[in-house]
Amino acid sequence: MESSSNHYTLFQRLRSTSWETRKQEPSNALIQVIPQGVRIAIYLPTNNILVALDEIQFTSDLTTDQQFEQFKRFIPESVLSEAAISSITISVEPRYFTFLPTHLFSEESAEASLMELSEISFPFIVMTEKVRPEMVLVFAAPKIWYEWAEQVFSFSEIHWTCSISGMLEPILNRAGEKEVFAHIDPKSFIAFGVENGKLLFANYYPFKAENDLLYFMLLVMQEMELTSDTGKVNLSGSILSGSAGFEKLNRYFGNLSFAKNPDIEHEFSEYESLRHPLYFDLVSLLLKPIPA
Repeated sequence: MESSSNHYTLFQRLRSTSWETRKQEPSNALIQVIPQGVRIAIYLPTNNILVALDEIQFTSDLTTDQQFEQFKRFIPESVLSEAAISSITISVEPRYFTFLPTHLFSEESAEASLMELSEISFPFIVMTEKVRPEMVLVFAAPKIWYEWAEQVFSFSEIHWTCSISGMLEPILNRAGEKEVFAHIDPKSFIAFGVENGKLLFANYYPFKAENDLLYFMLLVMQEMELTSDTGKVNLSGSILSGSAGFEKLNRYFGNLSFAKNPDIEHEFSEYESLRHPLYFDLVSLLLKPIPA
């Protein structure tokens, strides 16, 4: 594993206007692992106010172990080293996941169902989370992250999740017509199909170019029995209006819009940088209650 140099850039750094006086207050931390980097958000549990955010983005393709190594190198200069953490939530990249009906769920069925997806490319721990009364989310957490968290944060309560869990809440709370939500990262996206508050479809798609993105999005529309000219598609993630990926989709889809971030309280002087649906998954996770 190469560890002699940094393979990340600091993409975002936000601090509360009163950070110096508030950073020693007991706070919760969210570490969100995304395909292109890691985000560290600090928020106050009493009123769920977001007070700090750091985000690094990897500058090259890295293995899971290499990503973890880069994250560890960043910790000493990150907000995580400054705050008084009492609880931590780690959200892993949602590449390997499945849903099981609650009445069919067991620990054995969870691991077996996850293994049926494909050969997972790293040592992992099977995680489960009841996201709706009727269904359980099953996902893979890299073992290297799990072992680190257990050692470093042994004094606090650790919670595990993935961004799919956070995004489901605002998506399924929309009662209405059949529609698609696509959270798009530079080289992958997660698509959800919903209708009247029910999840009909969810899948992860890696892609290499805009033509691949278009192809997979057309497959999603076919799966949902929606036409590309009228079917409603909500976009979030790193896709921007005017980008090559957006322009490719906009040429073939007639009812595109951007998902609106859920509202969250903050103490940033420049909150505008969190309004774009780039942070739809992060904000959704911050508003998700920590399990009792």
